[in-house]
Amino acid sequence: MTSNLNEIATLKKNIKRNKMEAEKQNHEYIMGKKVAEEANNQIIALRAKHEEEKERFENEIKKLTDRLKVKDEMIEFDDKNFD
Repeated sequence: MTSNLNEIATLKKNIKRNKMEAEKQNHEYIMGKKVAEEANNQIIALRAKHEEEKERFENEIKKLTDRLKVKDEMIEFDDKNFD
């Protein structure tokens, strides 16, 4: 009987230890998942910002290119008048 009680006590102790380890690992998993999600959100935000900046830059380059074309056309027109 004492042997059975000792075995039951050992099993209870092992169950308690395993439960604590499982809870610890679950907590670590949840924290890791949270960090990963935050990093993903930052990546998504940075990609969106990059696309906005890229579009703004491309629009600015187009405006400047158009202005240069207008100036070049004006210079060509003026040159023809001098012939």
